[in-house]
Parts: sequence; C-alpha cells; structure tokens
Amino acid sequence: MLSRFFGYFLKHPTLLIITTTLITLFFLTQISENLLDKNNKLIINSSVEPFMERGSGNYDFFLQTKKSFGSEELIVIAIEKKNLDLHFLNLLDVFEKDLSSILGVKKTSSILSTPSSKNSCIGDSYFFQESSSSICESILERANSSLQCIKTQDFQ
Repeated sequence: MLSRFFGYFLKHPTLLIITTTLITLFFLTQISENLLDKNNKLIINSSVEPFMERGSGNYDFFLQTKKSFGSEELIVIAIEKKNLDLHFLNLLDVFEKDLSSILGVKKTSSILSTPSSKNSCIGDSYFFQESSSSICESILERANSSLQCIKTQDFQ
C-alpha cells in the first residue's frame, strides 16, 4: 500500500512539490507562532520546571519558592560568614535596603526578610518572634534596642 502511495507521488512530481511546500509552510507558521517572539527572536524556556516530576517534594518546594520570590529571573549574592553576630545582621539589613533602592530592582530578599511558613509569625521573616502580648516583633530590632539601652546605662 505504501509503495502505491509513494509511486503515485513519484509519477506526479508537481503534486509532490506542492504537498511538500504546504507541509513546510504549515510547520513554519507553527514555529513562528510558538517559538518566536514579536521581534522574531527565539524564545528559550530556561526553567527547570518541565524537568521536574509533578507531585514530588522537590516540585512542591520549587512552586513554593517561585511563589515566595516571584519569577525565576534573579541574581544571587552570597556572603559567607561563619558566625552570625548582631553587627553582621545589621550590615546585611542595610545592604538589602541599599540594593532595593537601585533602579530596576523589583524585590530583594535575605535571611532577614524571607517569609516564614512554619513559625508562630507566619508571613513575617524567620527573624520575627511572637512576644508575650501575641505581637510579632523583629528579633533584630529588639536586640538593637536592648544594646542601645545597655550603652546608655553604661554612660550614666
């Protein structure tokens, strides 16, 4: 049956050329609609999402991270510090605020501002703690104010 099909096309070369041209045009329109943007540049999906198994713990964690941080277009600035002391955390807080003031930066996140989903202050960062009056307050601000009180008492 296939030999008759191909034999028919070989006997009618014009039909073969027209069919090949139509199939080629069909695929070219599909490519231009689905793989090229408005400027005719190739769209490349660099996301790892298509390669992850749905329903796995990693995929759920990926979706949660994507929800927290927004798009996958980000720049990571890593600072290595063995001992997290109050001075370093204050510098990190100032650094994050400086970064967020740069034109074009939409959002910044650090260990001081990443929202928690597990502690008693859900939605606030991990550096928030529920006080005795059930109000979530920043541990960093509390430590700074306590340090300030100690410094003022030393001078009196």
